[in-house]
Amino acid sequence: MKKLINTKTVVKDGKATITGDVIEAHPMEFRFPSEQRTVGHVHPANPRHMRHIQISNEAVFVKAFGNGLAIPKDDFCAIAAAIEPKTASLPWFTKEPRTGSLTVEFSSELEPQLQWKVSDKADPDGQWSDIAGATSATLTNTDALKGKWVSCVATSEAGAVATQPFLIK
Repeated sequence: MKKLINTKTVVKDGKATITGDVIEAHPMEFRFPSEQRTVGHVHPANPRHMRHIQISNEAVFVKAFGNGLAIPKDDFCAIAAAIEPKTASLPWFTKEPRTGSLTVEFSSELEPQLQWKVSDKADPDGQWSDIAGATSATLTNTDALKGKWVSCVATSEAGAVATQPFLIK
């Protein structure tokens, strides 16, 4: 069985272009699908050729006569999110700022815009201002921010989420 990984989906002028790497899947990589449907007559040139569409917790499969293609669920969701962003989940932070490090790590089905913000208080509902030019995962030049609170906001078409406030010492 082959699998499609590292997909990139570009939508332009109402057309989607999906690229990725096609590799051989390990024979025991995927568990038995939790749901299976057999779809017939999917191609008018050969209406007797049956294909199996299967879904598991790991992937979506199209199989025929022992051959098949698996699209891992994360890649499948990324394709859907690129085509219809409203299907995407919010970005989420996998690493927030900690003492000595002002770099965030995040995961997102869509490429989010990052913006660092500053406030005199840690109150999430308080007065937060954008830090000019601070739109990358790492906040630099923090000397002028000592004694202030900072937070990073990730925004995509699915919405926005912010890190917990972090005091610059």
